[in-house]
Amino acid sequence: MFFYAVFAAALFLPPRARLVAVVFLLMTLASARLFIGVSEHAAVNLYTKSLVGEFALGMLLGFAYQKGFARAAEGGWRLGIFLVALGAAATLFRDELTPARLIHFGVPALLVVAGALLLERQVARRPLRGLKFLGDASYSIYLVHIMAQAVSLKFIGPALGASAPALAVLAQTLFACLAGGIAHVMLEKPLTRGAARLMESVKKRRRSAAKAALTPAE
Repeated sequence: MFFYAVFAAALFLPPRARLVAVVFLLMTLASARLFIGVSEHAAVNLYTKSLVGEFALGMLLGFAYQKGFARAAEGGWRLGIFLVALGAAATLFRDELTPARLIHFGVPALLVVAGALLLERQVARRPLRGLKFLGDASYSIYLVHIMAQAVSLKFIGPALGASAPALAVLAQTLFACLAGGIAHVMLEKPLTRGAARLMESVKKRRRSAAKAALTPAE
């Protein structure tokens, strides 16, 4: 929610300053713990996690995508495969969770997503409905995955035990995708359609009011 609040506040800035302001703030917060250490205040610890910096990386990637980097990249699918492989491999050389999480996880995640964007144009020529659905449902998956994983771990964990962590991760991932897919179909899509109808209704009323204001009285 903090990210959304910062993003919303940035809308009051001039368009050219929004990206710079948000990225600067998030990266400053993400770097702060390297200098101030762990605070006794929970709120300070929460908002200075290096995880905050990953939102900034996502915004920078989104900006680059809007500027057409995926279209301009030469040999896009080859570079895409390379970036995905490099990002996945980079996670194998991580240390324990530390303030350097932004490097251990954030940068590899950036590489994977950037590579996937380069591969997207190739996939678009051969549509894969399952992957497309997961992409459409990705926000719902993001919102429910913590709860879904906790529930699945409670029931699946005792059955698998500590001897099969890979299977436990796979099961949690599948359950999170399933729960997110259901939330997408049952909640997100109806709410989105309802919001779109509401916005269109508001626009029509404003157009009607503006037209009435411009029409001279008889």
